[in-house]
Amino acid sequence: MLKKLKTSRNRESGAALLLALIVTVGLIVLGSAYVAVVRSNSQLSLITYADVEAMHIAEAGIEFAIWEVAHGGTDFLAADGWTGITTKVKTDTISIPAGPVIGEYIVSVTYVGFNKYEILSRGFFPNQANTISDRTVKVLIEKETLFKQAMFAIEGIDLAPSVYVDSYDTRLGVYGGANVSSAGDLITNSISNSTPYAASLGSSAVVNGDVTIGVGGDLLTAINMSPGSSITGTTGTLSKTNSPYAVSDISGLLPYQGALDIPANGTVTISSSGEYDSITLGNHSTLIVDADVTLYLDGAMNFETHSTMIISPTATISLIINDTLAFSSFAQVVNLSCDPKQFTIYGTNNVTSFDLGSQGQFFGNVYMPNADCGVGPFTDYYGSIVAKSIFLASNVNYHFDKSLADDPSAPTFKKYVLRKWQGN
Repeated sequence: MLKKLKTSRNRESGAALLLALIVTVGLIVLGSAYVAVVRSNSQLSLITYADVEAMHIAEAGIEFAIWEVAHGGTDFLAADGWTGITTKVKTDTISIPAGPVIGEYIVSVTYVGFNKYEILSRGFFPNQANTISDRTVKVLIEKETLFKQAMFAIEGIDLAPSVYVDSYDTRLGVYGGANVSSAGDLITNSISNSTPYAASLGSSAVVNGDVTIGVGGDLLTAINMSPGSSITGTTGTLSKTNSPYAVSDISGLLPYQGALDIPANGTVTISSSGEYDSITLGNHSTLIVDADVTLYLDGAMNFETHSTMIISPTATISLIINDTLAFSSFAQVVNLSCDPKQFTIYGTNNVTSFDLGSQGQFFGNVYMPNADCGVGPFTDYYGSIVAKSIFLASNVNYHFDKSLADDPSAPTFKKYVLRKWQGN
């Protein structure tokens, strides 16, 4: 009996030992699996972190290249590390401020025409020689041109009777014949359906182009058509409100020239940029500009009777007004190049009104987003206008130069917009 009891106890002890062994083995297996999962998650986190860092480094290369295009003069100097002829290439490192290098990028910049650049950047984390991860970003940027249409007004456009608007392209020669087209487009943010209307056409006024009013505007009531007036293109509404850039106040950045007073029948030539307190052209006087210059007027610029500013055929002028610009009878600007891209009048936000007067022929552009702008009667205007509001007096013939929209030599603030982004 005692022997049987011992045998039974031995069997129970063996079973317990076997069960304990099974449980132990099971725990070891589960523990190994857990460790494997933790290790896998840790590796996944490291890979994700490396990918994110490599993408950031690639984007840093993109940002550097955009700065070079917009502010570096697109000179891509070898001294700054750029190589190549058609495509410019640069390799650079990324460092923590006052710390070690954490990555490296290779960026290339290719001009693809029409004010557009393709930029490709490959970022390495930590670097090419010891790569944990590398990512690539490709973008297309385009220069934001100032003059995309014949006229843009924030508050409204008013055409007096017998005004005619169309377009041409200076790259094809002078206006006329086959070089006449129907891109004389008018755009406004306004949706006003009472005086002053978003767009108003006087009797027999013709817009050889499209007319676009503000977001949600009523085309039937906000475009006021007088008898005999016509729009050859389409009418429509904006999908979003346009906000023109303000003109920067650059006082103190150009050589100071004081006040310039040209006496009656006198002649003065300007060949360099400068800041002026004021400029006055006396009766029958002449101001000649014979070089590429920027003129900043902190005070008024006055054209007295029969005074003339002559722009050399090879000169390009940016005239920045911070006060008033006034034309007396028979005063005029003569742009001998007959190219609107070579003469632009800018107005800072201090300029709230501007009247070009009757110019005969005027080749140039007006950019005054805070001003009510007018063009006097019987003027042949070649170029574009951006203003708070625009008024064209009777019998103005207005011709938009289409090259202003995409020619690299067109006026711009050198701001670039992102058109395409691709990352992998």
